[in-house]
Amino acid sequence: MAIDRPNEPERPLGTENAEMEWGSNVVTELVRRLDIPYIAVVPGASYRCFKDNFVNYLGNRDPQVLVCLHEEQCVAIGIAHGYAKVTD
Repeated sequence: MAIDRPNEPERPLGTENAEMEWGSNVVTELVRRLDIPYIAVVPGASYRCFKDNFVNYLGNRDPQVLVCLHEEQCVAIGIAHGYAKVTD
């Protein structure tokens, strides 16, 4: 039975003690250490293991993934640009 937590993103189990064995793990950990709260991704338009690692290795938090439709790549760029302008 799932617990309803409306402000929490879905997270896979078992990511807290994952070993850093892939190059994509190193890069996603670097993005986390830069204190970037969100990352906008377009499915199929980036390296698969890179964007998958934000969910599977980091547990979809710090940064949390914002998935944008493949047909609307400009939306992902607009989200990232707008967030950067608003937060300086």
